[in-house]
Amino acid sequence: MTSASIVRCGDILGRAFLQDPLMIRIEPSIERRRRGLPAVFTACLRHVARCGEVIEAPESTGALGWFDLQHLSLGWRDVLASFLPVPLHFGIRPTVRLSAHDDYCDSRVLAHAPSNAAYIYVLGVAPEFSGQGIGSSLIQRALARIDGAFSNCLLRTEQPKNVRLYERYGFRCVEHCVVPASGVDSWIFLR
Repeated sequence: MTSASIVRCGDILGRAFLQDPLMIRIEPSIERRRRGLPAVFTACLRHVARCGEVIEAPESTGALGWFDLQHLSLGWRDVLASFLPVPLHFGIRPTVRLSAHDDYCDSRVLAHAPSNAAYIYVLGVAPEFSGQGIGSSLIQRALARIDGAFSNCLLRTEQPKNVRLYERYGFRCVEHCVVPASGVDSWIFLR
């Protein structure tokens, strides 16, 4: 995937997560979220592209990123290579709040991780295309690749409306918690 494609997918995900419960808690200002989230997701996708796969929906309507779960914990090299610009665009306080939330959730994901597992790191559909099957199509495309190479797949969501979608694809909730750092509900799924 080209750098331009990653930026385009970061923009899609920034729009997709604009009204996400976690992002609202992390940064209450919709204007700051609108400006900062594309940078957050572009950084995430740069990491994903180095150790997994970014799948873009046709006509740039959605994106999904997945990788081998062993790449969930970031080293300094990953942080410097991908995430250093995030505080400049999103702000230091929201970045620290998001990091605290993600650190807790990552530890919970790893607690449920069997060996040889893939992780769907991010999935989002541009709001104007929501409800048209794009998320389902992206999941199907990712699982077609994952199922041949991994025994299991994990994912997490902070969006209650996505719980049933993941269950339709054979994921079962292995943990539902309120994350202490953010007060936001998080669901961890295993397939």
